[in-house]
Amino acid sequence: MVTAVGAGTTTITATCGEKTATCKVTVNASPLQEVRLDKSKMEILKNDSETLTATLVPANTTDDRTVTWSTNAEDVATVNQSGRVTGKKKERLSLQQRLVTKRPAVR
Repeated sequence: MVTAVGAGTTTITATCGEKTATCKVTVNASPLQEVRLDKSKMEILKNDSETLTATLVPANTTDDRTVTWSTNAEDVATVNQSGRVTGKKKERLSLQQRLVTKRPAVR
């Protein structure tokens, strides 16, 4: 079985005794183009929680798929690394999602 680990070209060789066979393998990259959230606005009550969902485009991106979450006002609402938002007090809130993009190395 051949498993793609990064974009690039390699040659796979099978050897049995003195006989060999080769196969040229090309792995194409599918770079991340966009991160989408299932909601652009959210209103929650103090101490209530709701979860945001991030979708990566394209879904089969070969970039790192790790999404990190942050808020610009932790005293208003917090967000955990699963996208769960919890209200802390009544105010307007801006949530941001940050995608850590790391392109895999060709091995």
